Amino acid sequence: MGELSTLQLIIIGIGALIALPVVFDFFKGVSLPSAPKSRAKTSTSITVSQWEALYSSCKDLCLTDACDKLDEVFPLLVKRDKICLEEQEDEIEILDD
Repeated sequence: MGELSTLQLIIIGIGALIALPVVFDFFKGVSLPSAPKSRAKTSTSITVSQWEALYSSCKDLCLTDACDKLDEVFPLLVKRDKICLEEQEDEIEILDD
């Protein structure tokens, strides 16, 4: 590239001074997207509570296929206490129509 003369360095410096405000304005307008953390927690907890309500309703109505499908869709929510399940089975009353 060779050595630059004093005049060339001064012209480069003036060009940089002219360009810097434009570059700063460009980067001020660019913002990184951020996920709202509190909303994500809220929607997750709402989803879990709605799943629980739906699952309980299906179980109360003896809709075993629907319960199985809910278990497939939400596999992380499937783990249940087996002792609790056995106690609930004793309390379920099957009605004859």
